[in-house]
Amino acid sequence: MRQETNVKQSTLRLAQTGMMIAMLVTFQYLTGLFGNQFVTGSVVNLVLILTVMLFGLYSGVAVAAISPWFAFILPIAIGPGRWELIPLISLGNVAMVVIWHFICKIKVNPEIIPQVIALVAGAVAKYLIIYLGQVYFIIPHIILPSLDAPAGVIPPPIQTMMHAMSYPQLITATIGGVIAIGLIPILKMALKKSH
Repeated sequence: MRQETNVKQSTLRLAQTGMMIAMLVTFQYLTGLFGNQFVTGSVVNLVLILTVMLFGLYSGVAVAAISPWFAFILPIAIGPGRWELIPLISLGNVAMVVIWHFICKIKVNPEIIPQVIALVAGAVAKYLIIYLGQVYFIIPHIILPSLDAPAGVIPPPIQTMMHAMSYPQLITATIGGVIAIGLIPILKMALKKSH
């Protein structure tokens, strides 16, 4: 009986994770049509946060780690255009959802207090990982040497990519978090009613 319950729970978790990945890919595609990083990024961060808050850490980490790969492979969104940045974006996403998961486990009344702390900490962590990782590691040590660019010269396409992977990451993580804070109680209530 217990083994059957574990199998059902594992199957449910897998289905929920798959559903959130499908939702994320769909939203990345649809918002990518607007050609606006702030719209696409905010929606992506919203889905990442909702996944971890509604379905748990494992689902959140899985969706966070996989989403940049889909954006790059399919090309369905405004992506960095360079595969070298994908692991860094995955790491930033994972850090954000892990922070949301653990900070929001803190029981404080009102419930919004840990959510606001998670929003700020998660957005800052994601931004710092992506920005510092690209500026101090990926671009100078991997991308620029592969371009045969003159020393100290950053080609315009790389400058554009650096901009996209800088403060917009902080803004989109914040916007996604603000929207998530408004939706989490509604969606949790809807999920309880469906069980």
